[in-house]
Amino acid sequence: MPKAASFFQEILLKTNQGRIKWEPTAHEGTFVTSIGGEFTVRIARQRRPDVLQPNYHMIVKDKDNREILRIQEGVDNLEGSQFEELFLKASSQALDVDDKLDRFLTELQRL
Repeated sequence: MPKAASFFQEILLKTNQGRIKWEPTAHEGTFVTSIGGEFTVRIARQRRPDVLQPNYHMIVKDKDNREILRIQEGVDNLEGSQFEELFLKASSQALDVDDKLDRFLTELQRL
């Protein structure tokens, strides 16, 4: 397995285990995490009006903000479904979706 695919799988695994903390960014559809204080990982979903399916990509930067790795769906044997899984987990965590839905349900039950 190429390094990029191994890296992606490890990020997905650690995200599923709750060991990576994703945060929202100023850009809608983009989430970021810091790894070891030396690297940042950013996952983004881009939607274009002329294409039905979104496009996902991941960028790794070093502490000097230099891009050291870019992973895109369809490259290194990574499919859109894998990117979508990671993106949905990252966005759910970053936006605290579970807690907000619990609070929303509580409010609904009070009505």
